[in-house]
Amino acid sequence: MNRVLLIDDDLFFLQRSADALNARGHATTLCRTAAEAEAALAQNEFETAVVDLILPDADGASLVRRLRHEHAGVHVIVATQRDEARLAVQLIKEGVSEYLIKPFEPENLVEAVERVDEKRRQEGERVRLLIESIENYRLQTVYQRIIGMLTCLDMDKLDEMILQSISEILGAQGALLWTLVSGRKDFYRLDAFRGLVNLDEHPITWSLEEHPLAVSLLAGGIVEDSPLSNGEGAIVGEAFRDGSFLLPLAVEGVLLGVVRVCEKLTGSYEAADSDIARVLGQFAAVSLRNCRAFALASRAGLRERGSGAYNMAYFIDYAGKELYKAQRYGRTFSMVIISLDNFEFLRSHLTPDVSSQISRWLISSMGTVLRETDVLAQVNESEFYLITPDTDYIGALSCIRRSLDTFRGHQFIVDLDRHVPISLSMGAACYPAHGLDYDELLFACRERIEEQRKSPYRRLHLEDLDFHALADYLMGSEEDYPGIGPPKAAQALRHTAIEDERGTNRHLTTDAKFFDHLQYEIAQEVRAMERVPLVCVLGPRRLSTALPLVDGLADFRSPHARVTLVGAAPREEWRYEHLRAVTREDEFIRRHSFLFLLCEIVAYGVILRNTEDGRLYGFHTSDDFLVENLISKFEAAFGLQGASADERDRR
Repeated sequence: MNRVLLIDDDLFFLQRSADALNARGHATTLCRTAAEAEAALAQNEFETAVVDLILPDADGASLVRRLRHEHAGVHVIVATQRDEARLAVQLIKEGVSEYLIKPFEPENLVEAVERVDEKRRQEGERVRLLIESIENYRLQTVYQRIIGMLTCLDMDKLDEMILQSISEILGAQGALLWTLVSGRKDFYRLDAFRGLVNLDEHPITWSLEEHPLAVSLLAGGIVEDSPLSNGEGAIVGEAFRDGSFLLPLAVEGVLLGVVRVCEKLTGSYEAADSDIARVLGQFAAVSLRNCRAFALASRAGLRERGSGAYNMAYFIDYAGKELYKAQRYGRTFSMVIISLDNFEFLRSHLTPDVSSQISRWLISSMGTVLRETDVLAQVNESEFYLITPDTDYIGALSCIRRSLDTFRGHQFIVDLDRHVPISLSMGAACYPAHGLDYDELLFACRERIEEQRKSPYRRLHLEDLDFHALADYLMGSEEDYPGIGPPKAAQALRHTAIEDERGTNRHLTTDAKFFDHLQYEIAQEVRAMERVPLVCVLGPRRLSTALPLVDGLADFRSPHARVTLVGAAPREEWRYEHLRAVTREDEFIRRHSFLFLLCEIVAYGVILRNTEDGRLYGFHTSDDFLVENLISKFEAAFGLQGASADERDRR
C-alpha cells in the first residue's frame, strides 16, 4: 500500500484522484492548502506527495523544495496547469519524480504514482544489495585481519596491526593501545596509537587497581569510556553510542590490554559495530597472549651459553626498538654499564673456574632484581650492558644498588672478597636527559663510571661505613676548621684527601641563615623540576624551622618526586600529607642540619654540625655517586624505604 498525500485547492480534482487511487489499494490524505499539508506531514508518514503549483497560501514550487529538503523519503509528483518547460526541467533536477500537466485522466495519475512506487522499490532493492555487499566485504576484511593478527609473532607489529584493524573496520578517527607490562598483573603502558589522538590527554601508564571500571574491564565487554586515574592525565570520552569507548583485550580472566577507540569519522557507532568490536577484541587478546608466549620462548635461545646473559645482537636490536618507542610515545628508559674493573687481576690470580664464576654470580644477582622486560647482555668477560624500559634515572640507580647488594651478599663473593677485593662499577644514563641515541647513552654511562672511580667514596673505601660514621668522617671535628679551632695535621690531611681540584667536594663553615637560605633555594629547584624524578631529603633539626620552606611546597604534588623531612617534632600539627615527615629526637638530629638532592640533572648534599656558639661547620658535595650513597645509607639508618621494584615500574 502506497500512502499518498494529495495537495490541491481544486476539491473536485482531489476527490476524483482519491477515488482512483483508493480503488487501486492506495491510502490518500487530502489537503487544500500548504498549511494543511505541513500539518499532515508532521503527524503521518507518506511515500508520495502530489502537489499543485498554484495554492491559495503558498507557492507550490517552494512547497516542493521544502518537501525534498525536509522529507527526503517522500517522492514528489507535480500536477499543474503551468505548462512551462523551463520550470519542469528545474523541478525535475531538484528531485521531482513526475511532472503532469492538467487536465489529465485520474488513471494517468494512478499510473504515475505506481511508476514512482516501482522506482522506490527498485531503489530499495539496490540499497539492500549494496548493504549486503558492504557487509560481506566487511566480514571478509574482519576475517583476513583476524588471520593476520593470529599469525603475527612480532609484538610491535601486532600492536600496530590491532589498532589498524579496529580503527579501519569500525571507521574510527583514531585508537590507542595500552598493554600489560610483563611481570605486573595490574600495570599498563601505552604501546601504540593511530589516527587523530592527542597524547597529552592520555596517560602513558596507569594501574588497573586504581581504575573505577576494573571489574567491567576484566569482564571483557565493551565499556563506556572514563578517566584512568594515575595522577598524570586521563582518557576522557563519552558513552559507546555517542563517542569513544574502551575495548578490553581479555583472555581467560587476564586483561592483556585495553584499546581506546575514538569517535567515528562519520555518524555514530551502531549495534553491528559493537558486535565486530567484540570479535576483534577477543581475537586480539588471543594474539597478544600467543605473541608474548612466543617472545618468551624465543628469548631463551638468545642467551649466551654458560652466562645466561643475552647476546649483543639481540641487545642492540632491543635497544633500537626501545629508543623508537621512547621517541614515539614520550616514554623513558635507562641504560646501565656494569664493569668488573679488576677482572684481569682476578683472572691472573685465580683459577679460570673461579674467575668465570664471578661473572656468573653477577649475572645471577642481576637476574633476581630485573624484570622480564629488562635485558642484560654480556659484552665481554668483564663488561655488561643493561637496558631497563620505562625506568627513569632514580629507578635505574635503585636497580643498580639492589643488584650490587645481592651480588655482595653471596657467601661465595663474601669469602672471596676477604682475600681478593672485587672492584665493581655501574654507570647509569637515562633517555632523554643524558642522551638521545644509543651511543650518547653509552657515553654518558662511561662518564658516570669514571666519576665513580674518582669519587672519594670509592677512593677512600667508605662503603663499609654506616650513615653516622660516614657523616662524621666527611665532616671531621671542630679542630679541622679555621676560626672554630686550631687545625690538626692528621685531620687536615684527611680533608685534603676528600677534597678535589674541581671543587666537587668541599668543607665549609657558615651559620644558620646560610642553611635556611639553602633550603629555600633547594625548594625552588624542586618546584621547578615538577616532572623530573627526584629524591630530596631535608634535615633542619626541628621540623618547625622548615615550615616556611614546606609552605613553599604546599601545592607541590608530583608523582615523580620523593621528598622527606627529618627533624624534631614540630609544635604545630603536621598538615602536609604529600610530604613525608620523620620525627626524631636523637643526638644526631639535635646537633646536625643536612640536605640531599638527587635527580638526573643535579646532585647536591650538605651535612653541617652545630657548635655551641651557633656556628655551623661541615661538608658539601656535588658528587653524584657520593650523594646517592649518602641518601641510601641515610634511608637505611632511619628505617626509610627507598625506591622499590614496584616504584621503579611506575616511573
